[in-house]
Amino acid sequence: MAETTAAPAFPIAAIAEFPAPGMAVPGAFTFSADDAQVRYLAATPQQPTQQLYALDIATGARRVLVAPPGGGTQEDKLTPEEELRRQRTRTLATGLTSYDVNDRSGRILIPLNGDIYVQDGPDAPLCRIFAHGEGAPAQDAAFSPDGSQVAFVQGGEICVMAADGGAARQVTHGMKADGVTRGLAEYIAQEELGRTRGFWWSPAGAHIAFVEVDERHIPPYRIMHQGKDETGPGAQEDHRYPFAGQANACVRLGVISVAGGEPAWMDLDLGEEIYIARVFWWPNGDLGAEILNRPQTRLELVRFDITSGARSTLLREESKHWVTMRTQHRAVLRDGSFIWASERSGFNHLYSYDKN
Repeated sequence: MAETTAAPAFPIAAIAEFPAPGMAVPGAFTFSADDAQVRYLAATPQQPTQQLYALDIATGARRVLVAPPGGGTQEDKLTPEEELRRQRTRTLATGLTSYDVNDRSGRILIPLNGDIYVQDGPDAPLCRIFAHGEGAPAQDAAFSPDGSQVAFVQGGEICVMAADGGAARQVTHGMKADGVTRGLAEYIAQEELGRTRGFWWSPAGAHIAFVEVDERHIPPYRIMHQGKDETGPGAQEDHRYPFAGQANACVRLGVISVAGGEPAWMDLDLGEEIYIARVFWWPNGDLGAEILNRPQTRLELVRFDITSGARSTLLREESKHWVTMRTQHRAVLRDGSFIWASERSGFNHLYSYDKN
């Protein structure tokens, strides 16, 4: 019997191409408000730089909503903040790696290597409304609920600007100290708890909740980039890394008016060290959070009065061994009631709770 050799699944040359075989997978899916379209980021072998696409659900037709300006993003010139964000989110793609769509205004927000672009609808031009230039890059940009404003973090403080451009206003203020930030998730929240955001618009767009992270007491840990031609700062980076069993960052949760002023600080005194695992807003304008103790044996769903900071507990999950921290434990309904996922019986079930 003659031997036959199976044809390779892909040509050998494809190993050196981007995206790598099997890596061109769509992601970051969102639906339009009328459920007629699904939006997503994707690259193709013909277009290896990610773009934002829209798929018409009825017809199956797809089109490009947003392409990177200039056809690319200068991947060899990413800011340190953008490189770190991609590491934390395990992002290997190039081009557009995140976006925000506001269905009330029809606007699309594209953060790109420290700058912010906005498109006023699918067929409008992509306009850069913020360029960081020689200053600190913009991080974690997000629309206000009505799409009229954009909030972002620059230099460790939260700023707000009009979505159609103009000057940015800094709304949080504090000590200009290395190791203190407002509006950015701390290392443990990002790496261990799956919370990448550090600020949240209120439903009416009048307030912003945010975390203040103080890492000044954590010793810097130096990472050396061996094999680089250069030495000194260009071949190393320092991070305040919380080693297991050692001190964590000190985190506070505050609420501030977009118009400015002093923040109100929420009551987080549970008698032991805690993690702010999730933050959200209740329909009535109260702030909500899921708070986890450090041994991760107790999870509390709480409500805060944003004026006084007073805390009330709606429910508590406890285990002598471990409480699983889910990407989303709860789904809040319009009347303030909510659905809660729990493994308290030994199996995961959904429970219905009223707003109290």
